[in-house]
Amino acid sequence: DGDVLTGTGTMISNNAMLTCGHNLYTDKDPFPQGASRWATSFTFYPGQTNMNLDRPDPTTGNRANPNARPYGGASWRFIYYWKGWTNSFDSDLDMMLVILNKPLGDKTGWMGLKTGQLERDLILHLEGYPGDKDDYQLWFSTGKVYTVYKYTVTYGMDSVAGNSGGPVKDGEHFLHAVHTRGGAALTSNEGVYLTRGKYDTVLGWVAENRPAPGKAQGTANWS
Repeated sequence: DGDVLTGTGTMISNNAMLTCGHNLYTDKDPFPQGASRWATSFTFYPGQTNMNLDRPDPTTGNRANPNARPYGGASWRFIYYWKGWTNSFDSDLDMMLVILNKPLGDKTGWMGLKTGQLERDLILHLEGYPGDKDDYQLWFSTGKVYTVYKYTVTYGMDSVAGNSGGPVKDGEHFLHAVHTRGGAALTSNEGVYLTRGKYDTVLGWVAENRPAPGKAQGTANWS
């Protein structure tokens, strides 16, 4: 509908980025009739900072500041998702995997995944780009797990719009969940966690899409 939005994602292989579904297919309501809920364009800048994107140059004027986007950016090549999100906004399926058109992870490294180890009072950490801070500031918060549901988990870590899609990780930097919801009450902070089924599915998608020279671009969707 013309909005420009920001969110957070996590590299989980050299060309795969895990995020929430509503970053790319909005559940905004009300929504203009006939408009596409899919993002029409997308760029991922890992490690972006709030440094000025341009800086003065005595010869040419302003030029790009390489420290603001130290690893460059990439767009999408494929998107994997659960149809339960795009068909009915099932909050248990608010997760997507983006296969990037560049192997940025060769520069950044990537985060490992874990499944089946969430329990009440476990200490976790949330990273992301909260919209109530200056643009492109990466923040983190720490808190305890409150409740583990069948497919989601709530925790005591403050978040706002912009944190969506960020990693909910343990102290060893393994991702357990993708952040999807936040609010004024700490108990309203929620993520979709990697059940064994989601864990296996995500790793399967990653394995299918290692970078291959000349591979055709497109969009895949999965039930």
